[in-house]
Amino acid sequence: MAAEIFDYVEADGSDPIQGWIAGLPVQQRSKVTAKIELLRRYGDENLPGFVTPAVGSGSIKEIKIGGNIAIRLLLCLGPIVMGRDEVTGKPNPWVAPEYTLLFGAEERDNQYVPRDAVQQAERRRQAIIQNQARRVPYAHAGPEDN
Repeated sequence: MAAEIFDYVEADGSDPIQGWIAGLPVQQRSKVTAKIELLRRYGDENLPGFVTPAVGSGSIKEIKIGGNIAIRLLLCLGPIVMGRDEVTGKPNPWVAPEYTLLFGAEERDNQYVPRDAVQQAERRRQAIIQNQARRVPYAHAGPEDN
């Protein structure tokens, strides 16, 4: 099932996810946007191992993007609409899952850079839970990024 993708936004309305993506080298940017599009089209249920738990967190997940730079896109399921049955935890076929992109990082020597990337992502997730206006629908910038 297709998924809905959101970006975390700061209180001033700025979008650090789009800023991070725009600041990547063209090849990495293309890979990141392609992975996000795969998640949007198919959700993680149809792509085993595509979204994996981030090290050190139960709520934060990651999408690994390889290349010259090991990119890690930190995200969470929901946190508003989870798209899962509340009792069984299995995907609800009637509700599209939502994912919120929270933080972009690199991985070097099996460590996130910055080192507190997961904690920053969790703070952003909590901000969204407190105020749903702290996220906006993800909008791919367009073909000039490819």
